[in-house]
Amino acid sequence: MIDGNKGQERGRGRPRRGEGHDRAALLAVALACFAENGFKNTSLRMIAATAGVDVALISYHYGSKLGLWTDVVTSVADDSLERLTSFLRDCAGLDDRERLSRIAARIVEMISERPQFAQLMVGEMIAADDTTRSDILETRLVAPMLGVLLPALRSIHRDGEEPVLDEVLMVVASFAMAGLVVSTRPFLTRLTPVARADGGWQDAVSALLARILKA
Repeated sequence: MIDGNKGQERGRGRPRRGEGHDRAALLAVALACFAENGFKNTSLRMIAATAGVDVALISYHYGSKLGLWTDVVTSVADDSLERLTSFLRDCAGLDDRERLSRIAARIVEMISERPQFAQLMVGEMIAADDTTRSDILETRLVAPMLGVLLPALRSIHRDGEEPVLDEVLMVVASFAMAGLVVSTRPFLTRLTPVARADGGWQDAVSALLARILKA
């Protein structure tokens, strides 16, 4: 394709002149597509069509489907880790019971803000069909989260009481449980009234999460 302004051929994969790159909007669309269809069944063309952009724009900025998926995960991971670290620092002076309650509530709140990411995570953990994506999830999200959560939970058990469950299993299982419950809320409204009440819903999931984290 010839750019009349410069008289030169546009490089393959480069966006056309005037095409903007709204990263946040594109990542939101990509997250929705990956969550609904899974990594294998999602294509860059599908994401581009949903976002209303040229597929070449995505290829230019992210290189590949894995590159875009990685940026989706990294964006959520960085934001979540920053917010959780700040929150844990702010509630460090509370008594054990209140701190545990607030930690559980904040985790549920953060998961509820991005139910599609919870759906993506549950799908990836169940499939576990690609070591590259699993490595990315571990190094960019799970390991850093464990790094800030485990010391906070250990301080709650500082009286010498040993956790009943393995600490890593406890945290990963609690996140997986909360993510599964949050992402399946539309179905759960058929089974229990608490799923239909916004305030009561998060309180109920938070209370359940706190019990697991205390174990």
